[in-house]
Amino acid sequence: MSLKKKMSMGILSGALGVSLIGGGTWAAFNDVEVVNNTLAAGTLDLVVGENTTMNFTLSNLKPGDYFNKSLVLTNGGSLDINQILVHANKLAGWTDKDVLDLNTEIGANSGNNSEDDFLSQFKVTITKLAVDPANNVDVFDGTLADLVAGISVDELTDTDATTVGLASGAQQIYNVYVEFVEDSTTFPGSRLHVQNKYQDEMSNLEFVFEATQMPGEDRSND
Repeated sequence: MSLKKKMSMGILSGALGVSLIGGGTWAAFNDVEVVNNTLAAGTLDLVVGENTTMNFTLSNLKPGDYFNKSLVLTNGGSLDINQILVHANKLAGWTDKDVLDLNTEIGANSGNNSEDDFLSQFKVTITKLAVDPANNVDVFDGTLADLVAGISVDELTDTDATTVGLASGAQQIYNVYVEFVEDSTTFPGSRLHVQNKYQDEMSNLEFVFEATQMPGEDRSND
């Protein structure tokens, strides 16, 4: 065989050997293992309890009137809740009525006000109730106008970012105190009280409660 043919056969044999080794086609033993995995997200479910009386409709109110209502919140989900936030939304139905015609009696715009002005007349205190009343905590103290404006994060759970506010399956009861604050301020040069401009006013509100999850954590050892 000529040298040229020997070299050609050697190169061909070498290329075939590399191909067989790289492809692993000659492996006689084999073993396959399977690791099963499951990823399941939890649930965040804030439930307003049946004993809640905060869905009120009150009419014929006057300055000095007040009332207490109950708010019951339950964590119906599988995840612990970190924070429960509350705010109020104004709904349709607001009317600005000048019952005493103050614009004529006192002066232009004296009888005019906005819905926010009206809501600012109502003081609201939300208290988180404990088994021992000595441990009750006021978690909101302001006005209905404050709840609508959302000037701050109004947190009913009173917890930091890493503390459980309401554990899965747990329930928390709040007392909601609302007072139509009486103000004896009068118009300059008149005996008529400024609060007269709120007569026959009406506001429709909805209260919105939002639950947030606990911060994410390392689950490597679960």
